[in-house]
Amino acid sequence: TTTTTTTTTTATAKALTSCSSAPTLSSLFDRAAHARSRQQRMQGYKFTHLSRLPPLSSYSLNRCLPFISRRCSFQLNYRCKNCVTPRGRTGGGGGNNVHERLSLKSLSIDGTRKRHMNIIFIGHVDAGKSTIAGHILAMTGSIDERTMAKCEKDARDRGRESWKYAYALDTTEGERNKGKTEECGQAYFETDMTRFTILDAPGHKGYVPHMIGGASQADVGILIISGRKGEFETGFDKGGQTREHALLAKSAGVKKLVVCINKLDDNSVVLEDGKTWSKSRFEEIQNKLLPFLKHAGWRARDVTVLPISGLQGEGLVTPPSSSRCPFYSGPSLIEILDNLQLPNDDAEQKDIIFPVVSSYKERDIQVTGKLESGILKVGDVLKMLPEGKEITVNLMTAGGEDLNQAFPGESLRLSISGHDLPQFKQGSILTNIDSNLTAVVKLEATLMVMNAKHIITPGYSAVMHIHAAEVPCTIYKLTAELNRKSGEVVRRHPHFAKTGSRVNVKILLDFPTVAKPYKEISKLGRFMLRADGKTVAVGTVLRTAKMLESQ
Repeated sequence: TTTTTTTTTTATAKALTSCSSAPTLSSLFDRAAHARSRQQRMQGYKFTHLSRLPPLSSYSLNRCLPFISRRCSFQLNYRCKNCVTPRGRTGGGGGNNVHERLSLKSLSIDGTRKRHMNIIFIGHVDAGKSTIAGHILAMTGSIDERTMAKCEKDARDRGRESWKYAYALDTTEGERNKGKTEECGQAYFETDMTRFTILDAPGHKGYVPHMIGGASQADVGILIISGRKGEFETGFDKGGQTREHALLAKSAGVKKLVVCINKLDDNSVVLEDGKTWSKSRFEEIQNKLLPFLKHAGWRARDVTVLPISGLQGEGLVTPPSSSRCPFYSGPSLIEILDNLQLPNDDAEQKDIIFPVVSSYKERDIQVTGKLESGILKVGDVLKMLPEGKEITVNLMTAGGEDLNQAFPGESLRLSISGHDLPQFKQGSILTNIDSNLTAVVKLEATLMVMNAKHIITPGYSAVMHIHAAEVPCTIYKLTAELNRKSGEVVRRHPHFAKTGSRVNVKILLDFPTVAKPYKEISKLGRFMLRADGKTVAVGTVLRTAKMLESQ
């Protein structure tokens, strides 16, 4: 049995409440709670068909299908006797179709559509990122008991019982055997007001490109710090991934940073009673980390710090207990995320911009990514750049839920088709047919050199990470050296740049890529340069040169 679910906008919710025969929103949520409790008693079935509930006012309950999955989603389709049904049939006196399909999980408590937020877990290897993400999924009911039991058994069989929550996201044999994340895992959970997409980034320095791909989609970064003696120092020292991940997240456009100091219940730092967390260790880490974050560009109002225990679940959904953590009285991680207010840098941008993160072939070509701007609908005909081919969106899903339209910030999987459609590349852009976005091969940019092994001169080669694309490139000209703080020109046409320099450069890309000046579209105008396995520089685009027809 299948069901198609579409998102319900605020206007639809208002239409429901204004319809004379409609039930109140509170009664709808009461029925949802009743069905959820029945669903929890039937976790052993992949699909569960509930019998019809009694009619509510002049409504008839047309279909009630809880879909048992990792999200345990729940949808209801109500049909009003005074309105046209979704299939076009009328019941009772006819009228306008003011509500098509109601997805209760798309509505917040006040009846408005829930906002969506992408969060990415970053930090040094073995800090506890996957364990924390998996424990959040378990505590919010986003993983059913059967799946969690399988993860626990697999961890026990491997002699790694403490990894049971990490196995919720580390699903491949390679990741479970090595005990480290290799690709950016993805999962979903939601609260009363927000729907979250979790991106679990790998912490090993060999997988930094995967981390950058995840950070390019994220709104909020969750920097996991291990409070265990020696582990924080290893990650924070030069060469550790704590520093690099914090810098890359800022450069990729992550708007807020939540610093979670984990493992404060470890025997190496816990107080003599064996239970109370160490305030001195918490403050020691905080005092070393915050000055670095400020130097990396994070403003104090955009950074929040809290103590947690990922394995025990302390501080994740509810604040840590006062007996264990007497020095912290603030909110939990989920409460902090629920109350974050995110700025929209490209609020005036109306064109559809959908950078492709990955693609694969089923019946149609499936592509995944984040909708950066515009409103995308099923049936839209879009242009794929840099190829310039036209494609059609046949199906659109977000977290297992079918959508008719999506709004900026949604992480989506699209099923697409088109004439002479080549295999999609990571970093391709889907946009409107009449969009002015173009592919470029040359651009002028401002670089902040962070960690160059050698001096940078004309002819320097690196790999550019811009939105979801990875492009080999060459710096062919240095046009000006700038003051690091004021940005004023210090010297024209310098011969080289070194670590700590801020310079204007001209860059030649190995193949055409979509880019725009940072002041026009920030998401398409910021980038990172990597060489020799290290992040060499971060930059913003000033001007671009269009691709010639001959190219």
